[in-house]
Amino acid sequence: MIVGILNRFYVGVHFPSTIAFLVWAYARHNSTYRKIRIWFVSVTLSALVIHLAYPLAPPRMMPGFVDTLHVFGPNIYPKNPAESVANQFAAMPSLHFGWALMVAIGIIVIHRSKWRYLALLHPTITFFAIVATANHYVLDALIAAGLLTVCGL
Repeated sequence: MIVGILNRFYVGVHFPSTIAFLVWAYARHNSTYRKIRIWFVSVTLSALVIHLAYPLAPPRMMPGFVDTLHVFGPNIYPKNPAESVANQFAAMPSLHFGWALMVAIGIIVIHRSKWRYLALLHPTITFFAIVATANHYVLDALIAAGLLTVCGL
């Protein structure tokens, strides 16, 4: 049951939450949005260069790990990675975690509510989901956090 929830979180939250945040930042906080946009683009481009230069298979493709998406669903990747639209060898750094952390930091910086720190639940749950479902190693998330820091400076 928990694995199924984490699988659905992994599959269903990444793009919608990022898009919703960027639209909100653009519509409501345009001056800050420009900095956030540059940050997102620089992190994503840097990660893509790393993905191309050093392709890394996720744990789910390695012996001893369970591909929870394949076993428990929803199964979003074809059995043959060459048939996939997504680059299944782009585990390092984890953009799932990186974007979730950028969304949380962006909300904390922009929003002035005392509840804004609840945004940290997003990267926390994302971290747990990517590791527990064997889609990323812990190091993938740590490298993503380091990349955010470097690109943010």
